[in-house]
This record gives sequence, C-alpha cells and structure tokens, in this order.
Amino acid sequence: KITDGANTLVIDPCKGQTKLYVSINQTANTQLVSGTASKKIYVCSIHVVVAVATNVALVEGTGSVCATGTAGVSGFGGATAATGWNFAANGGISLGSGDAAVGAEAASADNLCLFNSGSGQVSGGISYVVQ
Repeated sequence: KITDGANTLVIDPCKGQTKLYVSINQTANTQLVSGTASKKIYVCSIHVVVAVATNVALVEGTGSVCATGTAGVSGFGGATAATGWNFAANGGISLGSGDAAVGAEAASADNLCLFNSGSGQVSGGISYVVQ
C-alpha cells in the first residue's frame, strides 16, 4: 500500500514486488517454488506447452511436491491434474504479461507445484512474487 497520510493506494503484488522466475521442464509432478512462512505466492505470468496430450494443474500444498493439503491455486483450476487444463499434443497456454497477478495461493507458506497427468514433456515458465 502507498499512502500520503490521508489516502491509500493498493498496489498489485506483481507491480509492488521484485519478480522472480522459474522454468518448467518436467515429465512428472514437480515443486516449482518453496513456500515462505506467513507469505503467499502470486503468479504474475505463466506459459506452458506439452509434447503429448496431457492434463496440467498449478496447485499449492505442503510436503514433498505439494502432497499434503493440496488445493488448486486461485484462478487456475482444481487440485489434481485431471481438474486443471486439458491440452492436446503440442498444446499450451500463456496467461499474464507479468504486470499484474493472474492467480494467487489461498494459504500462506504453501509450496507451488505443477501437476501433470502423464509422462510427456511439459515445458514453460512462470514469473511470481512472494508477499
């Protein structure tokens, strides 16, 4: 928040924090970002492409590869690959320019993971902030 003492302006986390980046290069469920105590991860942009028909979901949770308390990241779908995006071979998605959050974790300190339904290559990247 920015204030002049009388007025408050709320700034989108992706505008007010330094962005971090992570590449996606996987053939199985993968933890992309480790959670930070008392903070949430806000996704500023994401792009994903799959080699073969695959279901993909961006999820949050604790434990190894978000295996405990798994939930879909707000704005991205469900808590399993089957309830995420359903891509045909060579399909994918690109969301956000990095200028504003396109989704966020609901729980503080959760890890951020990408689940995929098969063993085909999933590639891409995300930009995110922790606040």
